[in-house]
Amino acid sequence: MMFRAVFLAAFCVAAASACTQQISPCDGFTGTATNLKITTDVPFDSLKKGDTYKMTLEYDLPAPITKGHDIVKGTLSGIPVVNQDDNLCDDLSAAKPSCPVPAGHVVQVFDASISSDTPSGTLDATSTWTDDGKDILCIHTTICV
Repeated sequence: MMFRAVFLAAFCVAAASACTQQISPCDGFTGTATNLKITTDVPFDSLKKGDTYKMTLEYDLPAPITKGHDIVKGTLSGIPVVNQDDNLCDDLSAAKPSCPVPAGHVVQVFDASISSDTPSGTLDATSTWTDDGKDILCIHTTICV
């Protein structure tokens, strides 16, 4: 399954009037992947419980991804709800290309959803991809439902 930062929305998404719903590259993060663009097939800030969507990651890689880690950390209204280290290739298995991800310009499309039975609050999550201790890319997600 795709990195859990997005799929965490399926069970721990949130609502708060001051919440700004967004998905973006992590601020100030420098990894080997460059030119990271994240898009969804519907406006991300309009998503709500029960919605499904497609997320596209577009980036440039100097070397192939053949293995690695997807380090996922998330809070629900400030309370830690996940801190896990997943196999990156397992998380990328739902996308094409999956591992090995070739060097060069990469476009990956993932199916995602926000479960209708998610608890209330604000989910802040990051998914950081690493390989041999080197950072590849980082995605930050805030979901308010």
